[in-house]
Amino acid sequence: MTKNAVTPADEELEMLETDATDETTVDEEPTFSPKDLAAELGTDAKSFRRWLRNYTPERAADNGGRWAFTADRKAEIIAAYNATDEETDAVDEESTDSEPETVEG
Repeated sequence: MTKNAVTPADEELEMLETDATDETTVDEEPTFSPKDLAAELGTDAKSFRRWLRNYTPERAADNGGRWAFTADRKAEIIAAYNATDEETDAVDEESTDSEPETVEG
């Protein structure tokens, strides 16, 4: 055998080392920010974040950290926001539909 001859074992070892150091990206689930959700809902991000802080005990990573929601969590939050928005609309309609009470004194 010559000094530089490559054996099948050497080739297999090289393949394993290449696979271990190869920087392949793992399929990470996309995340969405409050700004993304607010845009989808047609509201401003600041008002949405205010609602979000009241809606969920989750917080951004640290003070000044960023929120990041998975697609499933995004769907839950949007449904909750829309439900809250519908409740607010119903209350607004009730207050405009009813006649003002008169107090006799």
